[in-house]
Amino acid sequence: MRKFNRVFLSLALLLLTTFSFGACCFEIKKTAITGAFFQTTMEEKGYSVTIDSESDDYICYIASNGNQYSIEFYEFLTDYNANKMYLYVEGEMEEDSGSGTTATLSGTNYDKYESTDSVAYRMVCRVDNTVMLVEVDKTYKNTVVDLIKSLGY
Repeated sequence: MRKFNRVFLSLALLLLTTFSFGACCFEIKKTAITGAFFQTTMEEKGYSVTIDSESDDYICYIASNGNQYSIEFYEFLTDYNANKMYLYVEGEMEEDSGSGTTATLSGTNYDKYESTDSVAYRMVCRVDNTVMLVEVDKTYKNTVVDLIKSLGY
């Protein structure tokens, strides 16, 4: 009986170590899109895209679906500045989310925050040097989520 316990314990530890090591080593890495890709893709989907602001640090693309909603996409020169914007917007969205549901994901090169309450769906996602953000009426949530997923964010 002792031998069985030792073998079972050794096998359990081996499996636990293998799965723990595998989970940390196979973390998903997302691929950032460019502003030009965002613009082209959104225009192909029927959105009008404007370059709202250009600065020394970023370019902002705004894809608009008429008066219903818009999606903002920022392409920064550095990952550091994209991360600073992500953290700022995430904090603002946390304050606005009220008693709704929230979800946060992080990976090797990305962070994503989502919240939904009785009125709105909010999302900010950073991948490398890019940030995408949206705040829409809750009725458009499914459409926007599918669109964001199709862009890899």
